Amino acid sequence: MKRLPPNLPELLRETSGEPDCFQEALFSGELLRGVRIKNGVFVDLDLSTLGLRGCVLEGCRFLNCDLEEADFRDVAFTSCDFSGSKLLRSYWNRCAMTSCKGVGADLRSSTFRDMLFSDCNLGYANFDSAAFQNTAFLDGTFAQADFSLCKLVKSAFTGVDLKRANFFHTPLKGLDLSTCRIEGILLEGPELKGAVVDLFQAAELAKLLGVLVKNQ
Repeated sequence: MKRLPPNLPELLRETSGEPDCFQEALFSGELLRGVRIKNGVFVDLDLSTLGLRGCVLEGCRFLNCDLEEADFRDVAFTSCDFSGSKLLRSYWNRCAMTSCKGVGADLRSSTFRDMLFSDCNLGYANFDSAAFQNTAFLDGTFAQADFSLCKLVKSAFTGVDLKRANFFHTPLKGLDLSTCRIEGILLEGPELKGAVVDLFQAAELAKLLGVLVKNQ
């Protein structure tokens, strides 16, 4: 899988982590471009339709914020927290999340293209009906996350904790899950056609599907 990284400008304008750094852009209807924001704390804010281009966010916290239909392109997020926030129908293109957190985040019907999730904790996140293309999930945990009715195109999971994650009606064809933890994964069965697992995982999946494995 060839994934495009964020295309960031050589020089980034440092800006404060105060809430008005986003709200001014929203009020003016303009995109926020080429800025670096560090250690901002944003709580219970309406940031819906926020648009970022060529930005770096480090140590920022978006707690219980409304980021519905936010549009992120060429953005690098490091050690950020989106826990409990609403990101329905958000759009992510050439973005990278590194060591970020988004426990219980609502990302339903979102679109991810050339996206990287590295060493992130998005347990219990809701990705229902999301579309992923050229997306890499590397390490971290998505335990009990909801991936039902998703499209996974040219994407990869490597070393990810997917315990009790929900993949109902999400085809896993071509995905190699052999390095992941998939105990208790939720699916009906047909979703697994064409997926790659190791022998131990195959035995676990057989039990989930009601198949009895006989030891010789």
